[in-house]
Amino acid sequence: MSRKLLEISLASLVAASSPAQVTWWDKDLDAALTAAADAPAGMLMLYCWKDSVDCSAMFSGTMSDAQVTGPLADFVCMGAKDDEAGKAAWERYKVQSVPTVLFIDPNGDVVDSVIGYATIVDFTANLKRVRAGEDTITALQTEVDGGASTLPRMQLLMQKLLRIQEPERAMTVIDAMIAKDPRTKSAEAAEAMLWKITSETLGEDVAPKDLDVAPLRRFLKGQRNKRVQFLGYDRMAQAHWERGEVKEAASYADKAWKSIPRERVIEWGQRMTGFAYRNWKVLEKTNKAILKNALKVSKATLKAIEKQDKKQPDPAFLANAMGLHAAILVVNKKRKEALDLMDDAIALAPENPNLKAWKANWLQGNK
Repeated sequence: MSRKLLEISLASLVAASSPAQVTWWDKDLDAALTAAADAPAGMLMLYCWKDSVDCSAMFSGTMSDAQVTGPLADFVCMGAKDDEAGKAAWERYKVQSVPTVLFIDPNGDVVDSVIGYATIVDFTANLKRVRAGEDTITALQTEVDGGASTLPRMQLLMQKLLRIQEPERAMTVIDAMIAKDPRTKSAEAAEAMLWKITSETLGEDVAPKDLDVAPLRRFLKGQRNKRVQFLGYDRMAQAHWERGEVKEAASYADKAWKSIPRERVIEWGQRMTGFAYRNWKVLEKTNKAILKNALKVSKATLKAIEKQDKKQPDPAFLANAMGLHAAILVVNKKRKEALDLMDDAIALAPENPNLKAWKANWLQGNK
């Protein structure tokens, strides 16, 4: 699909959202941080986005729901698009993916984050938690600095620091975790060791041709913890992809899926489905079976989302997931099934123009 079909401005999304709208800061980042000192929450909520299906769905759904807009009134709220105007904010906070929500104190330090699409229920819970200062990066760091933190609490801090691209701070926590359990018998220390190995051999500063997967492969060989296996296989898949080794990447992605923790199915399954759709030409050329496997992952992911939706109704999120599954159906040459599913998605979230754009593109014979 062409980029033009996905282009939606933040202003148009605001216009299409519910009557209870967020007041978005329209000045610069430094002014927003200054204003945050006087906000009830004492924080800035920075919403980092770009023209994408996930961002538009989250904005018109989660970010515009009355359950969310009410609590957001306690924060200074600012949007930062992946363009020239938002470049400074993106670079300052090393934003890697969207949607990304950062809660930032007046000093410019990240208090906590929400990375990826968040449902209404989850985002509301995060707002309440951050507002209360519970399990935030700031609170967890204070515990660790005080020397009284447990491995599970240190693990949570490590994960949060890695998500906001602060590897140096994360490595300090990682080293402390390994010092507590040098034989990595605990799941927490094993995960810490995994990230230590990957940072040293598969880090972002390492050129793709120099990525050394051997140390991680050896580590995983003796690992029995399913979550650590999943994380390791996922990183192996990424490394092989970066090296242009598509078959190997697909093999490790399949291993990751087979060992995936239940709580990661939706997030990881959608990420992989989107990845397969964006790169379908390469995958099809390498081995058509890869796209068939992607379809299986997408189907299971949608089923998990439908199950979640029965407990926590979120039409925008469900419609977006249906649209993504329809996309992977299209590249698997199941066009009629895809169009029927997309009709259901559009009926569920008629305010999401991206779904209509996808359908229009497919009706023209494109993928």
